[in-house]
Amino acid sequence: MRLLGRVSSLTTAMCFALLPFGGLLGGVLVTTGGLPFAMAVCGALYFAVTMLPALDPRWREIDRRPQPAAAAM
Repeated sequence: MRLLGRVSSLTTAMCFALLPFGGLLGGVLVTTGGLPFAMAVCGALYFAVTMLPALDPRWREIDRRPQPAAAAM
């Protein structure tokens, strides 16, 4: 818990630092293929990022309860 503030601050700073690149990418996509193309690409990217945990095997074990440790003799 000691580093929670530092990690949270770093995450926030990185998000704000990368914000202008989203606008640039959106402008390039709209200029290249038009608004429907840009919306389709952004929608596909959002869908892929949202569904990414479904491919990770660790998420399939999230509801399993850990087995109790064997009693020491």
